[in-house]
Amino acid sequence: MTKEFNKSGFGSRLAEALAYLGITQRDFAAAIGVHAPNVSMWISGKLDFWNAESFIKAQCAYPNVNFFYVSGGPDYGKLTDVTLSYAFYQASEKVGVLPTADNPERDEKETLVSKIKELDATIKIYKSTLERYKATIDNYEEQLKLR
Repeated sequence: MTKEFNKSGFGSRLAEALAYLGITQRDFAAAIGVHAPNVSMWISGKLDFWNAESFIKAQCAYPNVNFFYVSGGPDYGKLTDVTLSYAFYQASEKVGVLPTADNPERDEKETLVSKIKELDATIKIYKSTLERYKATIDNYEEQLKLR
């Protein structure tokens, strides 16, 4: 079962991400293709959440930040826990969402929206694999405690 994102605190987590990246709200807005006032309203709480397209563009533009955490809170790791973010980035490359020299229009809205379902399925696979790794580690830790 998929967890719902915890929208409470989204604005403060987004501000935390921008501070970590050392960029302005305007820089971030330009990178993900939204108007700067939208970023300001997200941070202030006047707009409570962003859409999937903005999330995808943010994660692809800044793969060194865990935007799953920004969107969903501590259930999705820490700001700098990029394991899931990196998996997302790889999945984005795999299904052709990221722009390339051969196809600079890949980041157009239509392409991004059409690929969301493919990305979601790939992310679920990566998350499942990550959960299995965590369970294996937990199992090993338990075995070490019993020794």
